This record gives sequence, C-alpha cells and structure tokens, in this order.
Amino acid sequence: MRAVMTFLFDHLYMKLYANEELFDEVNAMIDDIKSSLSSLVEEADWLDDETREEALLKEASINKVIGRYETPETVQRLIAEMKNLEFVEGGSYEANNLNLKKFEQFIDRYNGLHAAELDNNTKPLQLLVGMQPNAFYYNIDNSMYVMAGVLHPPTFDKIWPNSLKYGTLGYLVGHELTHALDTAGAKYDHTGSKRYWWSDYSDSLFKERAQCFVDYFNNYHVPEINRNINGNITRDENIADAGGLRVAMLAYRRLRENIAAENPASALDDSDERMPGLDFTPEQLFFLGNAQVWCSSYKEANYWEELSDVHTIDKYRVLGMVSNNADFAQAYNCPLGSAMNPVEDKCIIW
Repeated sequence: MRAVMTFLFDHLYMKLYANEELFDEVNAMIDDIKSSLSSLVEEADWLDDETREEALLKEASINKVIGRYETPETVQRLIAEMKNLEFVEGGSYEANNLNLKKFEQFIDRYNGLHAAELDNNTKPLQLLVGMQPNAFYYNIDNSMYVMAGVLHPPTFDKIWPNSLKYGTLGYLVGHELTHALDTAGAKYDHTGSKRYWWSDYSDSLFKERAQCFVDYFNNYHVPEINRNINGNITRDENIADAGGLRVAMLAYRRLRENIAAENPASALDDSDERMPGLDFTPEQLFFLGNAQVWCSSYKEANYWEELSDVHTIDKYRVLGMVSNNADFAQAYNCPLGSAMNPVEDKCIIW
C-alpha cells in the first residue's frame, strides 16, 4: 500500500519529521566533508593540473539537497491523482489488487505520461520522496541528496557524539560525493553536462590505482556459497567506500581541531565524543559506527542475490573498507601483517 500511495505517505512523513534545525546540522556536515574531499584532490599526486582543476570545480559546484527535492505543485498533483484509484465493492481481492498495481505503474510513469504538461526542469519522482532511507549523488545535475528518511539510527541521531555522526552519516556523504569523481562521474562535468573531463594521463593512473581495489576484493571468499567477491563489478562502490571513510575521518579530525581551538580544555577531555557504557576512544567509535551501518543478517539466498550486485556483500564491504584504511589500523592498534592490517601499501585513490 505504501508503494501505491507513496506521495501521500511522504507528505505526512515530512510534516512529522522535517526539521530545519536538523537539516542545518547535516548541511554543515556536508560542507565539512566537501572541504576535506577538496583537500584530498589537491594532494593527489597522480592527478595532472588540468584534471585537478576540473575535479575541484566539480566538487565546489555540487548542489546540496537535504530532506527531499521540494516541488510542492508536482507533489500535490500526484496526491490528487489518487481520486483515480478505483476499488471494487464487495471485497474482490484480485480485482482491487490489480487496480493497485495499475495505479502504481501509472504513478511510476507519471512524468512520461504528462511530459507535455510538466516543466522541463521536473526531476525524477524518486528525488521527491523524502522518507526513503537513502543518500545518493545524481550526476545529471551534479547534486548530493540526503533524504530525510536516512536521518535515523543506525545512520544518524542528533544526540550522538560527532565521532559517531561522522562515522555513519559522514561516511555515507563522503561515499556519495566521491561518486562525482569515479568512472561514471568522469563522464559528467560540473554543470551536469555529458563531457569526459579526465585527461588521458590521469585516466590511466586512475585505472591503475582502481585495479588495486579489484585485486583486493577479488581475494574475499564467501564460504556460504563457495564463491569469491567480484572485484570488477564492485570496483566503483569499493572506491567510493574507501574515499568516503577517509574523507569523513579527515573532516572529523578537522572538526575536533576547530572545537579545541575555540575551547582548549576540550582537547584534554574527550568525554563528549564517547558513548556512555562503551570503552572506545572517539576514533574507535567512529569506525564502530561505520561498521554498524552495514550490520546485516544473511540467508544463503541473500549471498547469491548480492554476489552480482555493484555493492559488495555487507560483511566483506566492511572488512575490505576498514582493513584497507590506515586510520583504522592506528585507532585499533592492528599490527602490520594482521588480518585487519594486511599490507602497508593501502589501495588509495581519494
């Protein structure tokens, strides 16, 4: 039923949960992470000046949409269409179920069916649904979307310490921003126009570094189905995970430095950055929150379903991300050569 009446339920959801104070905090976090990603782009010694300039321009131009994309007129039109949803009197399950499916398909195709009536700038309907627990980067308009539905545990809670917020939502934001600079993002410039803006030199070095991720994840064996992770299929998502985690930690450390500069006593007392009852340092808590985002329970069928997905199976997504991160090894004192810190030369692009 929710899929059929998405825009009505979303309208009610946003009335209950849209919170400008909360959105302002998320907006500031995105700015912190964008700034940190720009720093990593500036420091990337494998980029030539031409590509670096394009990358910095693209990052600086990314639009932020928090909560949902607001088009009240379109939403009201979609809600008004519910008057065309027909129900058969007498409790005919089959007939009513078929009508629900027809209406669902009608709404899914709404933009196409009403193209002549809608503004040329009308967005895909997915961007209008605030209750979806999702964050994503949209190449066509160079925008970063953090939907209202993702601003709940295990990805965010206003009362959490910054260490946990940056390890969860901060990482997700960094992941999506990094997609602006991956193989798909390379095909769209800072205006969202389709243009390949990477030089041949930087493109060749990117592919060389990307192969490190392919090889790294290819080595993960899934015993439940006796198969290995496909590092080629999951390459871009693994790169975005690594970049998102790294840039979120950089942003978090800068935030701590800024707080300490304003209040020197906070540099000696990190109690505000810990969770009661948990004996973890702030940076350990950062990585713990990151792993918790992908905490999942799998059956054998789930492994088979996700084996061909562009995202790595959750367990190996987390293991590959943190074991390939020098900050994680430092936070948890993982000896070089151990399972969680196997090699000194980590796979790094951003």
